[in-house]
Amino acid sequence: MGKLITKDGKLFGIINIIDLLVVLFVVAAVAVVSIFVTGAKGGKEDDEALVGADGSIEVVFYVEEVSDFVIQQVNKEDAYIYDDACQHMLGKVTDVDVGESLLYGLNSQGEYVMGNKEEYSSAYISAVIPEATRTRFGFNYNLANYGVGHTLVIRADDAKIYLRVYDVRAAQRRQRRPIDTSNNRKYMEMFEA
Repeated sequence: MGKLITKDGKLFGIINIIDLLVVLFVVAAVAVVSIFVTGAKGGKEDDEALVGADGSIEVVFYVEEVSDFVIQQVNKEDAYIYDDACQHMLGKVTDVDVGESLLYGLNSQGEYVMGNKEEYSSAYISAVIPEATRTRFGFNYNLANYGVGHTLVIRADDAKIYLRVYDVRAAQRRQRRPIDTSNNRKYMEMFEA
């Protein structure tokens, strides 16, 4: 075996070092372009499952306890969700599902129990958010990141509500997936017994 680099500037006497660097640069450039074209998340099929056909997503917000007079102000016919902290419009309300409020407190034995309060409700508020960027960790809208469990203050019509993101899914045009509230009722029955 000869020298590593010959007097002619060839590596192992076979290829010029400059030529090798050019070949490596071209291979790296092709790899970078292919990642951008196919998408780093796994391709177009995965993206279509994350957003609706028109590029919008549906977000369900949840509040365990809100005054009845506040939630009654949210009219799903013409209400829009406004993020109070980021000061931007998020999307249009598509559904408001109101149930019994959920309140945790101590009973006379010092145990934590769940109950409810009169004149208070829990609510699931669904909204369609157009042109949001769906990510594996929730969604990004107008440079703000949101994910399941994210707490925020929203305004909807005349109501101002402190709630959290409950679900993020592709927006459905005709059908919407029903929200499973059976766990709330099961918990209520468990503590009432």
